[in-house]
Amino acid sequence: DMIMPSHGPIHKNPEYILDLYEDWTSPKGKNIVLLPYVSMYNSTTEMINYLSNKLAEKGIPSIKYDMVDGNLGDLAVALVDGTTIVLGTSMVLAGPHPAAFNTVYLASVLKPKAKVASFIGSYGWGGDLFGKMTDMLAPLKLDIIEPILVKGKAKAQDYAKLDEMAEKIYSKHQEFGLV
Repeated sequence: DMIMPSHGPIHKNPEYILDLYEDWTSPKGKNIVLLPYVSMYNSTTEMINYLSNKLAEKGIPSIKYDMVDGNLGDLAVALVDGTTIVLGTSMVLAGPHPAAFNTVYLASVLKPKAKVASFIGSYGWGGDLFGKMTDMLAPLKLDIIEPILVKGKAKAQDYAKLDEMAEKIYSKHQEFGLV
């Protein structure tokens, strides 16, 4: 009739907490794309917003998360359910923004249900924007969709690549029986 742990609250409605537990421990993610991003000149933000809108048109909700101003707890909660993660970052000194590393590290230790990942980024000069982050996520055995790297602001051909990314994500979610 009740769950009475040795610590914490007494659960007078055990079905509720057991349903939550079953959901949390299930390997199946939800039809959600997590879009954590950091953008220095708004070009990455614009691409994230565009991708979010394209996914919504296909019936796939997304959760945008500002890695600089957002609450890390909110990101951790979103990581529990999302099937796809597309991380957006600007390049800083020939590599990803430090906030992007924090997010990738969090994902690698939380071991989310995600099955698919990719990256979106912008740069002003050269460097390795996605390599180290891809390596950090390798233990999660994610299916990586080809990242999109843009010099400066996105142009028509870059938005066409974002359209392709949205279609690939949609196809993956169809494979998983989510849409």
